[in-house]
Amino acid sequence: MEAPEVKRAKELVAKAESTLNSWSWFGSSSGKYDDACDLYSKAANNYKIAKQWGDAATCFLKSAEIKVKQDSQFEAASNYVLAAEMLAKVDQGRAIPLYRDAIAIYCELGRFGTAAKHAEAVGEIYERDNNLKEAIAYYQQASDCYSSENSTARAGKCLEKVALHSAMLNDYPKAIQGFEKLGTAALESNLLKFNAKKHFLHAGFCALARNDTVAAQNAIQRYSELDYTFRDSAECKLLIALTEACVDMDADKFADELFKYDSIRKLDPWETSILLRVKNTLTEAASGEADLL
Repeated sequence: MEAPEVKRAKELVAKAESTLNSWSWFGSSSGKYDDACDLYSKAANNYKIAKQWGDAATCFLKSAEIKVKQDSQFEAASNYVLAAEMLAKVDQGRAIPLYRDAIAIYCELGRFGTAAKHAEAVGEIYERDNNLKEAIAYYQQASDCYSSENSTARAGKCLEKVALHSAMLNDYPKAIQGFEKLGTAALESNLLKFNAKKHFLHAGFCALARNDTVAAQNAIQRYSELDYTFRDSAECKLLIALTEACVDMDADKFADELFKYDSIRKLDPWETSILLRVKNTLTEAASGEADLL
């Protein structure tokens, strides 16, 4: 048996379509478009109550298309977002183009904070699908938009995602650039300055993963000059020890230093993944030297 909300929604959709197709010598076309949008919105809300997400999305999308014709850009973007939120419940892939349309409009209108929020949402969708390349693009857009609104904390959160995912895709220069920017910015805030060490440590990990011990050594010196507390920190001591192990191509020493650090401060999954790459490179290099002997 059809739910009463669905029945009501269908009636409203039929009325909206009839309104759009109506024609009269009197009255303005703007009025009928407004009436149709109102009817589609009511239909969408009835579909929402019945959890008919796809049908609700279709109604919101109809409203968005009408608002585009009326050149009511803000209302069009709002309806694109409503449609995207409905589709995201059943098919996230189909929601992305609608978010993208809304983001473009919000940027044109100078609503960068709102654009950033939805760009971040798209980044999260791609992240869940493990499409890190696209996730990076949208997190970067979100970070840039948040920065333009001086939303420093939210911009930093998105930039960290860019750096973390870039490293996973072996784009270590981009990752290093992001982590160093985060670390430097953190030092300018009394609330965030203690996070600088973590960001600098992650940048150092990326230098080692890139197999560039000279860059790692130079980075340690530079970070110590930027943050006078870095040199005596556990993060710096770990980075120095790991860099020395890489210079010596000593995989066992590398593993021992990680074990000691992990017993005090647990490594997170990202750190473990990046450092495992470094250790594997050291092991392969040591194996190659043994074969030569």
